[in-house]
Amino acid sequence: MSLPHLSLADARNLHLAAQGLLNKPRRRASLEDIPATISRMSLLQIDTINIVARSPYLVLFSRLGNYPAQWLDESLARG
Repeated sequence: MSLPHLSLADARNLHLAAQGLLNKPRRRASLEDIPATISRMSLLQIDTINIVARSPYLVLFSRLGNYPAQWLDESLARG
């Protein structure tokens, strides 16, 4: 039995798709997308460093597009 072959491009696409970064968001983000996106990633590291914005907000922005930052705060407050 031979091992399956995965090209470098396919491996990159697989990794980006698993992280939710392969495709642009298809629609405008909603409040429910915040916990769903965190769940898909399994975790969201809360980091206090603030250069452009705190990293959890940038991580979600890269997956959801523009969204109100208070949505993350509200989602975290709800648990």
